[in-house]
Amino acid sequence: YKSEAENAIDDIYSILPSNGIGRWILQKPVNLFASDFCLTSIQSALSQSVKLQMVNDLSVGFNVPFIVDDEFMVAPVESDHNICFYVRSNNDITFTPKGNFKIIPNDFTTYSILHIENIENYKVLFPQITGDRDQHLGTEGEWGYGIANYQSKKGYIYRPKVVNTWGDGIYVGRRWGLITDDTPTDITISEPTVLNAGRNGISLSAGTRVNILMPYIYGVKGKAPEAGIDIEPEAADGLPKSHLKDCIITSPTIENCKIGLVGYFFPNDSSYEIEISGVTTIKSCEQPLVLCAGGANNQGYIDINKVVLSDLKGNTMLQNAWHRNGSFRCTIKELVTDKSLPIVMTMNGAFSTGKLGHFDVRKIINNDPVG
Repeated sequence: YKSEAENAIDDIYSILPSNGIGRWILQKPVNLFASDFCLTSIQSALSQSVKLQMVNDLSVGFNVPFIVDDEFMVAPVESDHNICFYVRSNNDITFTPKGNFKIIPNDFTTYSILHIENIENYKVLFPQITGDRDQHLGTEGEWGYGIANYQSKKGYIYRPKVVNTWGDGIYVGRRWGLITDDTPTDITISEPTVLNAGRNGISLSAGTRVNILMPYIYGVKGKAPEAGIDIEPEAADGLPKSHLKDCIITSPTIENCKIGLVGYFFPNDSSYEIEISGVTTIKSCEQPLVLCAGGANNQGYIDINKVVLSDLKGNTMLQNAWHRNGSFRCTIKELVTDKSLPIVMTMNGAFSTGKLGHFDVRKIINNDPVG
């Protein structure tokens, strides 16, 4: 629909339908409901992405909330990155308890169901996103994201729930190949839940003042690293490096994943500032903690307050390969375990000649009843 009035008069708009036939007089809405314009998943198995996007964009133009009030099937609306739905600048989106975007099973190596990029001043409340991991039609690729948050500013996502994605449940970072050093900036993701993701529950690869509050991740398995949370700065060769500045993850809970928490820091001449505050709970994982720094001349820190490990399935408590080069350091203030397992400290592969250091576990509490 296209508004013929630049400004509403007494909240009345003249609306011209997209087919050009007929004319409506419409009072300015308080909000727009998806089910008033789109077919639910019960009504149709066809993608509603185009209609959902049109209604959402209309809500932005009216400066009113877009309400996703039922489950809708979605599919990519473009073929370069297989994006299903774009969040816009100044967007205000709320999902009701029934609201859900569910991707149609496909064989894509990459997709993004809820996509955030190059926008600012937005909020998305209670989004529910369902991927196709159990019904995926192909075997290649690992980049099917539930929520992709690339370089954007001033965003708030509250209680997202992402399930069964082919790749990461939530990815926060820069688009691969980006020629600037822009990052997601001033982003808060509060109380996210990610279930049964195929690569990582949450990936944090670049950001400035990114806050991830009380995430819960369960059942990540599929493509490496298969981590609950993967902190891994990455960028294409020859392009600006990714950085992490003033980023905070608060009290994450990770269960039944191959790896609990991963930190991979391999680029050179980079800066990272990460705090994992509160209590990090890791349960029923094969490798609970993997923390590796191989790059040269890096600056900054990763400070982890307290980690509680339980019901561990593997044979190591901590895999540590922290290259002592530059001033980049890692500190774990308190590590609690219910099983006696080794801390493995090694440098291998490309960094076999490096020296370990700048890695500090200040307190270990072993609650193993057999010692």
